[in-house]
Amino acid sequence: MEIPFAFAGERFPADRLHQAGLVSRLIGAGQAVVGAREPAARIAPGVPPALAAGKRVIGEPADWHGGEAPARQGEAQGPVFGSADATDGEVASAKKRAPAWRGT
Repeated sequence: MEIPFAFAGERFPADRLHQAGLVSRLIGAGQAVVGAREPAARIAPGVPPALAAGKRVIGEPADWHGGEAPARQGEAQGPVFGSADATDGEVASAKKRAPAWRGT
């Protein structure tokens, strides 16, 4: 399914895309805003630099050429992994508490 979808732009019903794992969940017609609020509420408390890095890694690869993807991902994610927020996230997870994100 992925090849016709990716290369030919072939259309598939949403339920088939969901079964194939290409769509994470289905919502009813006219419910897009309501359906977007729940995942947005889970994402919003995240660390802004980590969210920005994630958006970059998801959005930019179409412009990356050849084998440059690992280096470009490292550029986006490196500062996040070495941040104070990353350290606090690990500690918070170990202590089973909510992290105190500071954007650093």
